[in-house]
Amino acid sequence: MGRRRIIDPEQIIQATLVVLSTHGVEAVTIAQIARQAGISEASIYKCFASKEDLLRACISESVEPQEFWRKLFAQGESRPVNVLLEEAALFTVRYYCQHLPTLLLRALRPQADDCCSGPLQTMKLQTHYFRLEIERRRIRPGDPQRLSAAFCGPLFYYVFISRAFLGGEAPTPPEQFARQWAQDFWQSVRPNA
Repeated sequence: MGRRRIIDPEQIIQATLVVLSTHGVEAVTIAQIARQAGISEASIYKCFASKEDLLRACISESVEPQEFWRKLFAQGESRPVNVLLEEAALFTVRYYCQHLPTLLLRALRPQADDCCSGPLQTMKLQTHYFRLEIERRRIRPGDPQRLSAAFCGPLFYYVFISRAFLGGEAPTPPEQFARQWAQDFWQSVRPNA
């Protein structure tokens, strides 16, 4: 008799994200996820009580953006704003490219307590970053919350449109788009000389 294979819940979550990105939330089945992960359906049920349980795990799997934005505003005035904005745009577009199914799942399947706690915390940190830069007079005065939304919104829509409508074949590669967007955004918020 062979050894029992140890099932990693993270493997199941990653397989679920792949299936979500190609089939959408409503069409996803445990059978599809099991095939993608290369395991049996029963193995999934050993780790997750139900499909809803698995979807909740997918929703709450990452807090990377919060860590990134904390580091960004902790760097203070040691680096130019335009360089920080380019790093933020590159990180954000990469994150959206990797986690679009999870982000959309959060919107489609809100959970009472933690549905949007991660994205809301990230937005608060982004807002805090822009507030600090305004206080340091390294960007023009404005509403930090609007600046946060204005910075990240177009990056999200670029990834969403390229994945949902263009099949991942955007006319401009994501990193090139992010760099150009960061430069354009910097031109719109840089202090008057």
